[in-house]
Amino acid sequence: MPSEDIQEMLRELLEKLRKLDIIENSVNNLQATLLNLGARTKTLEGFQFKAKKDINDLRVSLSFEFTEEKYKSIRMWTRSKKVSASRL
Repeated sequence: MPSEDIQEMLRELLEKLRKLDIIENSVNNLQATLLNLGARTKTLEGFQFKAKKDINDLRVSLSFEFTEEKYKSIRMWTRSKKVSASRL
């Protein structure tokens, strides 16, 4: 086998190795991106869970405050009726 043929085979082999290296780097970058995306997704899910909890807590708090205010108004109205009745 002449040396030119061997050199050509080696060049082709090197070119194929370069392409494989490029593919490997792309796959590694893709894996890193997917890991990062997974971490970001978990963070967003955590924020979503916390936001839903905060909204629910606020809803419960407002409901409680509304109920308290409602009862306070009823008590005031009842007292005013009793005062009016006692003046008669």
